Amino acid sequence: MRFVFYFLFIISQSVSCQVTTTLPLETLSFETPNGAYLKDLDNKFPFWIDTWEGTVNNKKYTFTFVLFAQHMETYPSGNYIYRDWVVAKLKVTNTLNNNILYDESSFINFEDYKINGLYIDEDKFYFGLYDKEEYCYNNTRFIFKKDPNNPDQITYKNFIYGEYEYWDCPYTSQEEIPMFLPKVDLVLTRQ
Repeated sequence: MRFVFYFLFIISQSVSCQVTTTLPLETLSFETPNGAYLKDLDNKFPFWIDTWEGTVNNKKYTFTFVLFAQHMETYPSGNYIYRDWVVAKLKVTNTLNNNILYDESSFINFEDYKINGLYIDEDKFYFGLYDKEEYCYNNTRFIFKKDPNNPDQITYKNFIYGEYEYWDCPYTSQEEIPMFLPKVDLVLTRQ
């Protein structure tokens, strides 16, 4: 019995002692060793992790930013890394009748999210939307920018469509595909 306990103890210690390389988020992918962890070492993410709301054109937009810490990302080669990753949920409400026009608030699995953080600098967070097959894998880019005078406000801005090459789509142009993101700049307030 003592041998079994000792054997299990040794195995548990060797498993818990495996060390992965921890690197800053900004590390370029070709510099990242297999199994490394790209971590928010500068604590840039905490400011954003919250719910933010703004209204434009009779629509209330609610963005909820969610952190997936140490999310595993695998590649076709079999290699993998871990990364701190921020994604966003979107809810759109018609302010005239309070009808919900679009709602991702029930998302909990990383794979469900369409809005992904791409890059963060001192005062801007660059995001992309990567839609599902239902909307012909449409994609866009946009920015959230901190307000230097108000820590409880950010601006959504610079909406642009990404490249579009989906051949089997029932829509005749990218602009016809339903888009629930605002296409104009919008001030959002922390909730």
